[in-house]
Amino acid sequence: MLILTRKPGQLLTIGPDLSLDPATPAHELFLDGPIVLLVAGVRGSVVKLGIRAHPRLTILREELLPGCDTVPAQLIGVTPLGWPVFPPIGPRE
Repeated sequence: MLILTRKPGQLLTIGPDLSLDPATPAHELFLDGPIVLLVAGVRGSVVKLGIRAHPRLTILREELLPGCDTVPAQLIGVTPLGWPVFPPIGPRE
């Protein structure tokens, strides 16, 4: 299980691994079960999340997305990996 902390407005992306064949049926990524999110703790405005997902799914913090230093992820659009980006919820710190 991957453990991450996030503040209000910070993003996580979950998408297919780049090596995954695009013809792979989506249901194959859920043969071991669904994506599981665990709220492992809350301290002030920081939440600690545990995430369990199929190994062929990539989980990235917003700041690790390619090009995030040149394309603000809070803009509605698409990341360089082709994943949708949604504006943050609430103020950024």
